[in-house]
Order: sequence, then C-alpha cells, then structure tokens
Amino acid sequence: MMARINYAARTLLSFATFNVGWWGCALGASRGWPWLGPAMLPILAGLHLYFAPVAKGEAVFLVALGFIGFAIDTAFLHAGLFSVNAFTGVAPMWLISMWILLGMTFESMLMMRRNRWLMLLSGAMSGPLSYYCCEAVHVLHYARPLWVSLPLHAAVWALLLPVLFRVRDYALLGVMGAAEASALAADSQQARFRQQGLHLVESSDLGKFESAPPEH
Repeated sequence: MMARINYAARTLLSFATFNVGWWGCALGASRGWPWLGPAMLPILAGLHLYFAPVAKGEAVFLVALGFIGFAIDTAFLHAGLFSVNAFTGVAPMWLISMWILLGMTFESMLMMRRNRWLMLLSGAMSGPLSYYCCEAVHVLHYARPLWVSLPLHAAVWALLLPVLFRVRDYALLGVMGAAEASALAADSQQARFRQQGLHLVESSDLGKFESAPPEH
C-alpha cells in the first residue's frame, strides 16, 4: 500500500533527492568515482517511489526516461555538442542517472503546465544549467563557442520538456487504478486550492475536501 505524504512534503523530498543525487553523480565523476551517483540512485529512487501516489507509473516513467536520456546524450556526444571525461562511445551511467533524478522532480513542476511559455522557458534554462554546472566541476565540457552550443542545447530542452511530461502522463495513466486515480485527484485538488490561497478542511471521507474561507 502506498505511504501517504502530502504534495508539499513530496516536493521537498524530490528537491532533496535530486540535489543529493546530482552532487553524487558530478563529484563522483570528478574524483574518479563515476559509480558513486549510479550506486546512490536505487536508494533515492526507492525513496521516491515509496511515497509516490502512483508508484508503478512513476517507475515506468523513470525507466523510460533513462533510455531517452541515454539515446539523446549519446547522440549529442557523438555530434560534439559537449564531451565527457573518459568517453567510451555511449553516455556514461552517471549522466543517465541525472536524467532519472530529474524525473523525480516532475510532480513538483506540474504547475508549469498551466502556461506553455513558462514550460518552454523552464526547459530552456533548467536542462543546460545542469550540464553547465557539470562543466564547473570539470566532468563535462561544452563545445566552443558557448554562444552557439548553449542556445542550441537550450532550444532542444525547451521542446523536450513538454514531451517528457506527456511521456509521464502515459506512464501514470497506463497503470493507474480507480483508487489511485481518486487519491491522486484529491491530492492535486488540495495543492491547487492551496496555490489559490484557500484553506482546505479534510472531511471524514477519504479523498473529499472542502474549502473554508481564508482567516483574517
């Protein structure tokens, strides 16, 4: 049975797991321990899935994301958009692990889907930023000049992020049962009302909420 924590707690958890995992991948690769990030991934992913509202769907999405990231970054490495240390002909596991870690944050980014331009901007900034930070610890190097490689990478990620959200939709809906759908809808409704500045009072029936007027 799914362990229930609210949306805000899952958002904090996704932020923490992403940052811990990212540093494990980046610093591990920079210090000659490229296995460190991938070794941490099962623990972090297991924690994420333990609290996920639709664990099976999230697991399918994370696996799919790993394959997508492997294909895209391997293509970019061969195209020369960026390079990594000790390149073996395919994208390294520490880089693929970062894709999966990113996938754990998608639920916390759902509010961006309300605005198409916000989603495009987020993809254009967040994707290349992660790679550029890898360059700061000397495990990845963008092709020069940066004014060509960075905007090109940003354009790809701007278009890619909405597609990845759609992949997640299909993964979750493909395995979601009626009970899970009801629980997820209730949790999403609670988060939506909270964003609108309303206060929710949970009723005695599971999954039913009502709004109360704001306190003055």
